[in-house]
Amino acid sequence: MRTLTTILIILLSISLTACGSSTKKKVAKQEMQTKGDARIQLTNEYKECVIKAGGDEAQVKACDSYLEAIKKLK
Repeated sequence: MRTLTTILIILLSISLTACGSSTKKKVAKQEMQTKGDARIQLTNEYKECVIKAGGDEAQVKACDSYLEAIKKLK
């Protein structure tokens, strides 16, 4: 009887561990996807900013805040 209880506890522990790691992987994947979406959005905003700036160096430098935000997301 004691052996059966031990085996059941071990099986329960293994199954709970497997479920927990699956959830952690899903959360990590969702977080990476969110960061990727944010990087794409910031990249598009940077491109638009540079286009609007034309050839004005001061305005192009003002667009660098988008580049800094992209670097922070990595």
